[in-house]
Amino acid sequence: MRRLLAGFALLSVLTSVAEERAEACGDKLLALARGIRLQRAYIATHSGPILIYSGGSGAAKTVKEGALASSLAHAGHKVQLVGNADQLDRMLRSGRFDLLLVDVGVAAAMAELAATLDYKPLVLPVLFKPTQAELSSAEKRFRFLLRAPFQTTQHLQAVDSAIKSRSPAARS
Repeated sequence: MRRLLAGFALLSVLTSVAEERAEACGDKLLALARGIRLQRAYIATHSGPILIYSGGSGAAKTVKEGALASSLAHAGHKVQLVGNADQLDRMLRSGRFDLLLVDVGVAAAMAELAATLDYKPLVLPVLFKPTQAELSSAEKRFRFLLRAPFQTTQHLQAVDSAIKSRSPAARS
């Protein structure tokens, strides 16, 4: 009986020591990444030029604050922000952009405009706190969407997927 009791005591001591080592190891790993935000650590696998049109209302107001533009720039994209229709027209005619980020309210008109350009940028609508009906309607009309407010790196992954879909390797 003593041997059995001693065996259980030894086993409990060994398992408690092993658990402490595992917790300590995880604590040290967490301390390493404490100063880095997840958005800053994300690097785009398919970077490209992006034009953000912040004119209008709705989700465009969140874009105006620059959080989206700076997040995309930190991920490795070349981002330009325009605020009115004249600037938008001038930028679309003078440059080549993979994506055009706009409010969902003007996305259909922007898709028609993008279709007239020779390089055909992909229109990526931004929805701000959409209802289920708005979300399902937009999902039927557009292949890719951005939902604001943005959670962790979901918006970066959506932009990455949209740019990847435009790449020549993805088309073949």
